[in-house]
Amino acid sequence: MRGINGVESVVYGVADVDECVRYFVDFGLPLVEHLPGVSALFELEEGSSVVIRALQDTVVTGQKLVGYGVQQVYWGVPDQIAFDRLVRKLRKATEVTVDAEGTAHFMDCDGIAMGIRIYPKKTIWGAPDPVNSYGNANRINQHRKWRLKANPKTIQHVVYQVPDPAASMAWYRDNLDFRLTDVQEGFGVFARAPGTNDHHSIYWLKADLPFPGLDGKVRFNHVNYGVEDLDEVMVGANSWSVGAGRSPSGAWAATESQVLSSCISHARLVATLSMEQTVMYWMIVGYRGRGMPVSER
Repeated sequence: MRGINGVESVVYGVADVDECVRYFVDFGLPLVEHLPGVSALFELEEGSSVVIRALQDTVVTGQKLVGYGVQQVYWGVPDQIAFDRLVRKLRKATEVTVDAEGTAHFMDCDGIAMGIRIYPKKTIWGAPDPVNSYGNANRINQHRKWRLKANPKTIQHVVYQVPDPAASMAWYRDNLDFRLTDVQEGFGVFARAPGTNDHHSIYWLKADLPFPGLDGKVRFNHVNYGVEDLDEVMVGANSWSVGAGRSPSGAWAATESQVLSSCISHARLVATLSMEQTVMYWMIVGYRGRGMPVSER
């Protein structure tokens, strides 16, 4: 389907540009441009971009999003036909402007600034080391890759805290052709863009849950960056906590540093392991719990 093929770029609004650049370089993102104190640009191997700017330079008039973090998400489409079709569709639901560079700008139903661009996304081929288990030895007399640093190559998904995840999902389904992949009962909703094969491209977390950082307001939560396998997650983890979710079927490492909270809120490395649809009823990403596939209920 000629639809959104992933996140083309994200724009972070932060308190300290240079400190956040230092963080993301250490995190493993490839820095291509840095204007000290003003902005920075990182480009991943798949062709997606991460932009860092001061918060006051990224806030869009009329947005409901509050706090630091990703202020704008630009979704990619493969060609002009897909771009024109989505713009026509979006204009029935919200105001859309197309700038001189061919980027469409709009607000989604939660007042988060979004955009659409033509995105010639590159396919990244992974070659993870074989894994051994009981009675299933796939790597014998072979050294595994000796990694010194994580090297994220993709943007997997974005997450926002919103008042009504089901309503957000319905809006994205009706206007951007997103597909429901999982419902986390009482907590949130996962959805996948039609031109991707990741478990989800966006997750909406219920904003008024009784957890730290959830205050009922529309806020950025995290971006997930893709790496090759669990070894790469661990070499990038350092002192971070490590977790795994049944829904994205991947392992991840996360940090919630107070010093860097303005840069990232959460930044994660994820190694996608498989695809599996579930309905979860009390696990929340970043908190203890588990998801249960419908077949096990």
